[in-house]
Amino acid sequence: MNATQAAGLLAFGCAGISCFMAARPRLWQALGWCHAALCAELLLGLRHRLHDRADSALRDAQAYEGRGDWQWILLAVAVGVGVFFGIAIYGRIARGGGRSLTVATLLSLMALMLFVMETISLHSVDALLYRQFDGLMVIGWLWLMTGGAVSVCALSSRAGVSSRGPGSRRKKRR
Repeated sequence: MNATQAAGLLAFGCAGISCFMAARPRLWQALGWCHAALCAELLLGLRHRLHDRADSALRDAQAYEGRGDWQWILLAVAVGVGVFFGIAIYGRIARGGGRSLTVATLLSLMALMLFVMETISLHSVDALLYRQFDGLMVIGWLWLMTGGAVSVCALSSRAGVSSRGPGSRRKKRR
């Protein structure tokens, strides 16, 4: 395991645990399980195996050289699906789940999209994601940012400030 993978495990492990500890257990637990799945994926590396199998199949079909066009199409479809789900999630959760849950869900979707982009493995995208920056690959920093922000959202939900924004408190009934 390298430092980038360790950073991802730390980020998604903390996010998952924070989600399990958050308020409104049903919705937050689903996010907790999503982050547990991201941790498992980091350990298993199924996205890399899937990519390698696709490359092998393309080589066998003598279509490997033309894969760039298909990768662009797959990436565009993946981004389109991600935007669609992002809008749907925002519209659905924002109404009833509070600001923290909405932001955490969108950040989790962004983290998942990073895994999808890795699987598609377009060379120009890979060059950016795998560039070293201060001891970690860029993708490791992105994992740390998304996982850390999800943790903050989950813990703020537990503290009861998630749906009203910072600095506001609900008046207590007497």
